[in-house]
Amino acid sequence: EVKRRRAAQVVWLEPDPFTLTTGTPLEPLLLGEGDGTTFDAPLLLVTEPVSAQEALLLERSGAGALVVRLSRKRPGFASENTLPLAPLSAEESLTLLGQLTRPEFKLAAEALVPQVGGIPAHVIELGRALGAAQFGTLPNSLTSLLQARLDLLPQSARQLLAQLALCGERCWAGLAMTLAAPSDLETLLSENLLVLEAHTALPGESEYRFQSDLLRSAALLMVPLSERPKTHQHIANWLASRSAVEEAKKAHVTALTTHHYRQTGDDEAAYPYLFSAALSAAQVGDYDALESLLTLDVPPPLYAQSALAYAQAVWQRDAQTALKKLEEVSAWLESEPEKRHAALRTQRELLDQLLTADQASSELRIA
Repeated sequence: EVKRRRAAQVVWLEPDPFTLTTGTPLEPLLLGEGDGTTFDAPLLLVTEPVSAQEALLLERSGAGALVVRLSRKRPGFASENTLPLAPLSAEESLTLLGQLTRPEFKLAAEALVPQVGGIPAHVIELGRALGAAQFGTLPNSLTSLLQARLDLLPQSARQLLAQLALCGERCWAGLAMTLAAPSDLETLLSENLLVLEAHTALPGESEYRFQSDLLRSAALLMVPLSERPKTHQHIANWLASRSAVEEAKKAHVTALTTHHYRQTGDDEAAYPYLFSAALSAAQVGDYDALESLLTLDVPPPLYAQSALAYAQAVWQRDAQTALKKLEEVSAWLESEPEKRHAALRTQRELLDQLLTADQASSELRIA
């Protein structure tokens, strides 16, 4: 049993593999320097994401290398061959499962294998779930089997996993600490339910992903529908409070924050993020997001801001729509005290001048 469990975690190589400690430079190894190690046979390198410099060294070394990355982040090799892998056949899936499960689970494995679609990671997840199951009480669906595995967790750790599943494919240690005790997160990590990522979108925060999307889907079903809006609100508030975001990930984090606010049904809370994203889209000619802002259930000042932004974005291609929105905002502003909404009044006046000048120019061309 111990050997089967280890087989689920270890890649066996011939000859025996060796481990490089964190920070060990690849250059002496790949170029045959230092201890004189050279690679006469193709090299299998199991690694966290390879840096651009290390990728260049791999190419310079001339070593035929199959790089197995322990993260989904691509290192960006200048020249690489991508191998499209077909799903495993039912026979191959059962062979893999046989290395991970006890013989008495053979019939259960044969019944459940069609549900994983030949995806190796899903087959392994099925093997882990069968390894934790009690013989004689096996459910007939993979989701139920995975949930039965999760039922073996302490209640607080199981609840944390379900809440983090609602966060998305990625979650963060800081968020987990606001939802449960540190020991619950440690339990999820020790059980290999969450995996530490090498890079994070939020500097200073450890980022995790679920061991598999099957596992996340099973955990997600454990969140009652009545509790989801509250959890979405908590996640959105936590993300909104993060001031430090990796530049390349800002759009993603903003979209994630917006998604969670929208899931709460609170359009007003989501509005700042939606408005910012819509302005960015409009700069590259996509006005759909700005138009969709006009359907939100938000206070009149926010609607007026959206309407003016939309009118300004589309006036050159649709002056009639722009004028209509300008008239709507003008009518509302006229009903408000004169000293309120100064910024909106200024924007309205500037847009009015712009449209008036454009109409005058068009009439002059016609004349």
